[in-house]
This record gives sequence, structure tokens and C-alpha cells, in this order.
Amino acid sequence: KPICHIVYKESGYTKHCIDYKNYKDWEKHRNPARYESNLNKNYDSKNVMHSFRLIAMCTELAKGEGFNCNRRHIDRDFLLDIRNHKYEYDYIINLLDEKKRLMDEAIASSTLPKTVDVDNVNELLLKIRTQWK
Repeated sequence: KPICHIVYKESGYTKHCIDYKNYKDWEKHRNPARYESNLNKNYDSKNVMHSFRLIAMCTELAKGEGFNCNRRHIDRDFLLDIRNHKYEYDYIINLLDEKKRLMDEAIASSTLPKTVDVDNVNELLLKIRTQWK
């Protein structure tokens, strides 16, 4: 009677080796301070902060409020609080879900065109590049 059954899947093993190497590379090059600050918090505060910022900027664009890179008088303090782990995981994820819902509503009711006028974009790009020479 056989005592075991062995199956060798080269593609699965190769993927495992690549994933393991990528993990070890990440582990070797990660920011130790950032890793330590996120270790007991259940979320990567920098990634979550950027998620909030990108959702807010997308919502503003969809509402026709422009592209606001400087967040100082908009939500900078809130974003820094997220980055400093001021909020618990469950609260922050629920808030992120709500912000995403509001973003989806803003996109659905947006007056922005559904497609991009490629010719207009290329013309604008050429104009910008020729002016900056």
C-alpha cells in the first residue's frame, strides 16, 4: 500500500519561489521604522492615508472642484492623523468604504465626459512641451 502521493507542479513551485524571493527582497529593503509602526495596528498607515487622499481628489474632480494637490486647507491634518495611526482599523475601513461610496456617487453624477479626446490631449501636450523649451 502506498503511504503517500506526491505531485510535482513545476509552475506552482516556480511561482512559490518567485513569491518567496520577492518577499525576502521586500523584507531586506523595507523601512524598519514604518514596519515597526504598522506591526500592531493591522494596517499600513501610509497606504491607507494615500487611499483616502486619492479618493478625496477623485471626488473633487468628479464634482468639478479641480485638482487640489495641496491638501493643507482641505484634509491634511486628517491624513496625517491616519498616517500616525490615530484611528483603529475597523473605524478607518468603515470610513474608507463610506468615502468610496460618495466617490462612486460623484462619478455617476459627474458632467465629465466618459471618454478622453485623445487629439485634444496630444495637442495640449505638444503645446506645453514647445512652450517649455
